[in-house]
Amino acid sequence: MGRLTTPTRDLEVLIAELHQRGEHALAQARLPQLEVQHRQIVEAPQLTRLFNQLQQWPAAFQASGLGGDSRKLKRTIRKALDRQVGKLHKALDDADFDRHRLRILVKRTRYLTDAFPSLSPLSSKATKSLKKAQAALGAWHDHYQWLLRSQQESDLQVLEPAWEEAAEQELAEAETLLRKLAKVLPNHKKKRSGKKAKKRQ
Repeated sequence: MGRLTTPTRDLEVLIAELHQRGEHALAQARLPQLEVQHRQIVEAPQLTRLFNQLQQWPAAFQASGLGGDSRKLKRTIRKALDRQVGKLHKALDDADFDRHRLRILVKRTRYLTDAFPSLSPLSSKATKSLKKAQAALGAWHDHYQWLLRSQQESDLQVLEPAWEEAAEQELAEAETLLRKLAKVLPNHKKKRSGKKAKKRQ
């Protein structure tokens, strides 16, 4: 469903951007394509399968090992959260880490911690910092995608200078926010070294 709906989401955001910049004719020209994509999503077999699986999931989960053991479930969730935050920490420590991959990593970490706030290792300050970084990276990514799209859709080229400037500013802001985020994330290196010390004892 993600692969199916991502192009439509991108088109929706582009149309909103065009309206915001006063390019209403460019936005209107893309509405028929958006309507076609909406119909394709509604009629897609993937959507039917998703709804069927969501209906079956509660009973299947309740019958599983985790579904009947809340303590084991919490341990599993905490481990998943720790792993995700650890991956993010490692990526933030790498200045050469691809910013597109980092955006996805930030997004996944944010959604996972939002789903289980009481089990998250993040402080409220770190959670706020994570959200700000995701917003900045998302804004940069949108402009980056629009610039790529303008290479295929010539009528968008009029907006290239504005989009290039916005993308540069948003990436610079994102870099600042990512440095702040790295400082407030839990220190997994200390955790790992502490665990190793306990094992040696």
